[in-house]
This record gives sequence, C-alpha cells and structure tokens, in this order.
Amino acid sequence: MHIIDLARPLVKLLLLTTLLSLSVSVPAQSFFDSTDNQERQVSIPEHILPEQIGDFLAPLDERQVRSLLLEQIHQQAASNLSNDLQQPQSVFSVLKGAKDPSSPLGRGIRSTFAATDTFWLQVNFVFKTFIPHGGITGLLQLLGHLTLTVLLARGLEWLLIHRWQRCVDSNRARQSTDNPTVRNSYPFYNFFINFVGLMIFTGGGYVAGELLTGLIFSASELSTAANSYAFLFESLFSTIMLYRLTTLLFKLIIYPAPKGLGLISDTINNQAVYRCMAAFGFAYIVGTEALFLLYSNGLSDEHFLLAMSVLFSFIINPIIFWFVWSQRYDIDRVLFDSTKTVDSSGKYPFANRALIWPSMVTFVISMAFLNWQIHALSGDLKRQQAIQLAWWITLLFPILDLLVSSLLLKLVALDMFQTPGFLKRKQRFIFLVRSVVRLLLLAILAVSFLEAWGFQPLKMLSSSGGSSILSSTMDIGVTVLLGFVIWEVIQLWMERLLPDGNSDDSTEMDGEGASATASRSETLLPLFRTILLILLLLIVVMSVLYSLGVQIGPLLAGASVIGIAIGFGSQKLVQDIISGMFFLIDDAFRKGEYVEVAGMKGTVEKLSVRSMRLRHHLGAVQTVPYGEINTVKNLSRDWVTMKLELRLPYDVDIEKVRKIIKKIGQKMLEDPEIGPNMLQPLKSQGVLRVEESALIIRMKFTAKPGEQWVVRRVAYTRVRDALAAAGIEFAHREVKVRLSEEMEQLQKLDYQNKLHHSSESAEETLNRPGASAADKPALTSAISAAAMSAVLSNDIAKHKKIDDQDEQ
Repeated sequence: MHIIDLARPLVKLLLLTTLLSLSVSVPAQSFFDSTDNQERQVSIPEHILPEQIGDFLAPLDERQVRSLLLEQIHQQAASNLSNDLQQPQSVFSVLKGAKDPSSPLGRGIRSTFAATDTFWLQVNFVFKTFIPHGGITGLLQLLGHLTLTVLLARGLEWLLIHRWQRCVDSNRARQSTDNPTVRNSYPFYNFFINFVGLMIFTGGGYVAGELLTGLIFSASELSTAANSYAFLFESLFSTIMLYRLTTLLFKLIIYPAPKGLGLISDTINNQAVYRCMAAFGFAYIVGTEALFLLYSNGLSDEHFLLAMSVLFSFIINPIIFWFVWSQRYDIDRVLFDSTKTVDSSGKYPFANRALIWPSMVTFVISMAFLNWQIHALSGDLKRQQAIQLAWWITLLFPILDLLVSSLLLKLVALDMFQTPGFLKRKQRFIFLVRSVVRLLLLAILAVSFLEAWGFQPLKMLSSSGGSSILSSTMDIGVTVLLGFVIWEVIQLWMERLLPDGNSDDSTEMDGEGASATASRSETLLPLFRTILLILLLLIVVMSVLYSLGVQIGPLLAGASVIGIAIGFGSQKLVQDIISGMFFLIDDAFRKGEYVEVAGMKGTVEKLSVRSMRLRHHLGAVQTVPYGEINTVKNLSRDWVTMKLELRLPYDVDIEKVRKIIKKIGQKMLEDPEIGPNMLQPLKSQGVLRVEESALIIRMKFTAKPGEQWVVRRVAYTRVRDALAAAGIEFAHREVKVRLSEEMEQLQKLDYQNKLHHSSESAEETLNRPGASAADKPALTSAISAAAMSAVLSNDIAKHKKIDDQDEQ
C-alpha cells in the first residue's frame, strides 16, 4: 500500500490558526507602536555565542527583555501545539467518532460511500482529461498500442535470446553435473541471459512505442497530445517491465536447479509458489501503479481510497489467503521440520496444527488492513505508514520463515557439514537458528503491530529505561549468538580434521592391548577444544555481565587474587598441568598408543588437562596424573619388532626349518590383509638355546604398531601347519627315569603276583552259589581295573622312593 496524501485538512487548519494569530498580534503590535514609537525592536541574534549574552542584554531595558521572553514563550507554545496536532491517535479513539458526521472518520466514511455512485463517472472524466482522443475510446487505443508494442518487443527478445539459451542448455547437458562450479553457476548464468532479454525487451518496446506514437498523432498534435500520450505509455510499459523483473527474481529464488537456486524446500510445490507470487506481484504492481496514475491525474481522494480498498479487499488479500491455506500442509512440514505427509486417505497427521498458523496470518493481515482503512478514512497519514509497515511484515513473516527454514535444510546438507559430530547436533543447530530468526521477526511484527494500533511501543522503548533495557537485551543477544556461531565454527573445523570415529571416547581393543593409534592432531585437538570452550564461555559471561551493567574490573582483580591463592594451595595440580603440557608438546604419547608409565601400562584412552587415562589390555582403567610420570615407554611408535620361540626336538633339521619359516614370511608379505601391516618379513634367527628336552629356535618380524598381535597369531598358525605338513613335531616337556635291571626284575615279579592274586579272587566269586553267567563281563572288568590300579600304585610308590633318594 502506498502512502496517500490526505493531510490537506490539517494544512488548512494550520494556515487558519496562523492567520488568526496574526490578526490578533497585529493590533497589539500597533498599540505598542503608538505608545512608544521610538521603541527599538530587538531580536536574538542567530549566531550568538555564550560569552556575548551579557553584552547583548546590557543595553536592553525591562520592556525589551519582557518582549524577548514573550516571543520565546509563543514559539514554544506553537511548537507544542504542532506536536499535539501531529501526535497519532489510537484506533480506538478514532473509532469513537465513526457515527459523528463532524469527526474525521465519520466524514471519511460518508464521503467514501457517496463516491461509490460517482466512481465510474469520475474515472471517465479522468480518462477524458489526460488521455488524448477522450474517454474509453482513447483508453482502448492506448491499450491496443501497448499490446502491440509488447508483442513486438517480445518477438525481438525471442529472436535474439532463444538461440543463445538453446546453446547454453545443450552445453550444460553435455557437462557433468557433479562439478559444483558448473552446477551452482548455471542458475546465475540463466538469470543473466533472461536479464539481457529483458533489457532487449525494454529497448525494443520504447523504440516501437515512439514509432507507433508518431503514426497515431499528426504533426499538429505532436506538441500537445503526444506528450501526454507518451507519458501514459511509458508509465504503463515501465510497470510491465518492473513486473517482469520481479518474476525473474522469483524464478531465481524458487525454481529448482538448474534454472534456479531452489531456495524453497523441495517438499513444497515450487510451481504453485511461483504462480501465487507472480499473481500477487501482478495485482500489486499493475493495480497500484494504475490507481496512482489516475490519482496523479485528477482522481479524487474519496474515489482513490475506494478503488484501493476494493483492490486489496477482493484481489490482493484473497491471493495471499489462497496461498497460505492451499499450501498449509507443505509449509507446515518445512516450518516444523516434519517428514509426515498426507496419507492414502487424504489426512494430514498434524492437520490441527496446520490450521493454527494460517488462521493467525489471516487474522493479522485482515486486522492490519482494517486498521489501515480506518486511518485512511480519517486522514491520518502518519499512522498509515506504521500500518503499512505492519502489513508488509505480517505478509513477509511466513515467507521469510519458510525461506530461512529451507536455507537451513540446504545448508546442513552441504558436504562441509557432513561430519559425525554435526550430524548428531544438526537438529539442535536448526532449532536454535530458526528460533532466533523467529523471535526477531516476532519482535519486529509485535512492535509494528502495536505501533499501528496506537500503543506507541517505540516511544516507550526510546525512553531512558526502555532504551537501556533494549540496548542490554540486544547486546546480550548478539553476544550469545556470536559465541554460539564461533563455537559451531570451531567444532566444525576440528571435526573435519578428526576421523569419523573420534567422537566416541571408547577404544576398541582385541584383548592384547592393540588399538588404532591417533595422529598428533587427533590427540591435541580435543584438549585444545576444551580450552577454547572454557575461554569462550568466560568471554561470553564477562560480556553479558558488562551488558547488564556489572563492573567486571573488580571481578577480574578478585579472580586474579583467588587464582594466586589457588596456585599456592594446589601446587601439585599446577605441576600436573605444566608437566602434561610439556609431555604433549614433546609428543611423548598420543591417543590410542600402548604405553608404560609410572609402573602401569595400557592404551591411552583419554587425555585431560591434568591426567591421562590408560586402559589395560585386560580391561582395567588406570588414571595417571602427569606429575607422577618420570619416563614414558611407548610401545606403539613408528615400528614394533616381535620375537617368537619354537620348541623342536634335538634331531630336527634346522636348515629345513629355516627355509620353511622364510617361505611362510614371504607368503605373509604377499597376503592382502596381513602384508600391508608388516614392515619386515618373518624370518628365522636360528637356535637360541638348548633345554633339557628341546631346541629353542627363535623367529622375528617387524610390523606396524598395534598390528603385531594379529601378525603373531597368523605366524604361529602358519608355522605350525607347515611343520606338521613336513613331518616335524614340536618337542614337549618330559621327565625320563632310568632304572637298573634288578629293579626291573623285581617290578615284574610283583606285577605278576598281583595279577595272580586278582585272578584267584575272581574265580572264587564266580564259583559261589547263585552266580550267573551274566555276571562274568562285569567281574572281568572289575578284575582288570583292580590289576591296573595295583600296577599304577606300585609305580607311583617306586617313583616316590626314587625322588626321596635323590633329595637325600
């Protein structure tokens, strides 16, 4: 809605007041002139300095000083009266005079209703006034001239742009869409082509219009009617050009790639959004420009207000309401980040919620337009500006909210944001940013709406208390928002440097203390992130306290004193922190490495400011303060050599064993799974030592840190299988006892006697009365078991006797 110049009654009232004051002041001045015609008229110099005031007042008498004082009082009173007249009135106070014909609103209502009967007569009169060849006939001639010009200009644009556009489309089809530069630049290139076409359309249209104007008017009419006709034509043609430029911008924003940026979410029907915005743009631009063209050429205030009310009541506002209600489900999904869609029965799961916000938008726009009509009828020009702003903010609120929500969804889908940590907090990030934008839009909407209804929130905010509260709130909001943005940028930057699984503090282990070793940056960045978070929180807290009016200087001084006291009282803590800092600078250990420190060993699982946490390969968690560490034994740095031992019999072919081990080492290097983890192949080192029952042969290999355990298992397995295939058995630990010949003879006799005694006992049992043949197998087994038990007990006793003799 444009600003309507309805302040003429106010201007007339001011002129009348001025004339009345002059008519009163002239006789008074004549009286003073008649009483003292020699009195010198004085006035305050325009550029008087403070040190010149005494010199100026010294030669004046009491009457002249009184005259100057009265003049200043009259000027101040006139200024206050002017401010009171310009002070906007509340809509409720204006509505009280709706039934009073003498009130501004009552006069406006009656004059507007009276204008309905003479509207078309007034429009026809305006047409006859400024359109050559008069009235409706001249208007039809002008519209025909405009239509022909638009067709000629469009034809010229098509001839020059169509071939260019087709070449660009064919080149884009041949290029790979995986290239982000090509994919992101084409919408702007397409917009540039259409903009060049619009320039061609504009230039061709103006040239064609000038030629047709020369053909319509004769030479005698060129100096009079042709100028008015050319002005009307150029105004209408400029309106069409402005509408086309608006549609080009709509296409760039709404259309999906490759023709547009696709800033609106894909869940919304882009064609419906574009059609609605194009219809709104056409109705608003063409309608309002046509009405203001009539108003500037003689249309009365009442008829203009009537036409503007009809335009917004029956065309522009219904277009807005149609878009809001027809697309409410799609817009609801974007605004609330919902994935639910309309089911097969045509029902939307959040249908009740999708009825609330369209109703609010409809109500606010309707009330804003009603408020505008009330103040337009009453002639309050200043209030119309505030209402116009509230109407536009209400209209743009859902559009801006939708645009921000769509941009956020597209922003978090970029490759730079695809980190495991950000994916976990993506919903929180979208919610916070969207909430901040919505609060800001709601605040602007509330202030503009209250200002439009006469509550004057800007005046309250501009007062001393309101100004300080507003300033503090804005400072705190900006500080917290900047802190959040900086922290998100720091987190995103660090997450892109860290591996995907680094967010989990737990370390996977295979039971031998092996784990994936972290790089230097992976070790230091989490600690550095913690330090930055603490510093950022301190800065934000201090800034918020300063915005609230708290003097942070004494707080910093007190914190320094407390810090010194804590430093003296906790020297061990300071020692731990300083020691850890230098250990990390020296790169003594990293996260994931297997180390031995302070008599403990394990995998470095977590590093903090004061201590390190080790995970033993059996599962125990060990916390070691940095101050307790004297030396660090790192078992996971650069390379690891592991030596293995084999127990083989004395008669084994050592050369054959060496060749078998060497062959296995070569095969392990060629293995696609084991080979990349080995730095040197498995090879034999010969006989290490000789024990009582075996030769100890050692073999070794060199592997990457953390992978030696897997390589060791594979090496043992393959060596065992290869030796078994070659007929070589491992030597087992055994004890050999050598007996004399007499002892062997005695042992045999004792053994035979026990067997004989057992056989006799069995025969007696079988010959008893009542014994059956079925008992013979059981008795035979019992006899055998008894004989074996006797033999074993005899052997054990002999061995014990021999051991006792050896000990003696």
